[in-house]
Amino acid sequence: MDYSLCDQTVTLYQKREDGVHRQVLDRAFLVTEHRLAEEVPGDHRRVRFTLIVPDGTLRLRPGDRVYEGEGPVCADWASFLPGAVPGLMQMEYVIPYRWNGGITHWEAGA
Repeated sequence: MDYSLCDQTVTLYQKREDGVHRQVLDRAFLVTEHRLAEEVPGDHRRVRFTLIVPDGTLRLRPGDRVYEGEGPVCADWASFLPGAVPGLMQMEYVIPYRWNGGITHWEAGA
């Protein structure tokens, strides 16, 4: 498979029992779309995104968070929210793509 477009850096955040796990990934593809949420009165902006990560050893889950580029260090998961941290996005869906019995890459987004 050709992952030549996966040349962006993103920071992945995952909540774990021992705290927040932060991992900078140098091989990813992230595309974002900013739009107004019409179902909410006022100027409410919603970010839709798609993330591709070609890494079969990684495990992504809905609820994980991603930041474009090298993101800040996070100590408190409860206050580290997309609405409070500009550029932070939370995964609503995660799809592992498989080939020959193993995971070739992950797609995640909102």
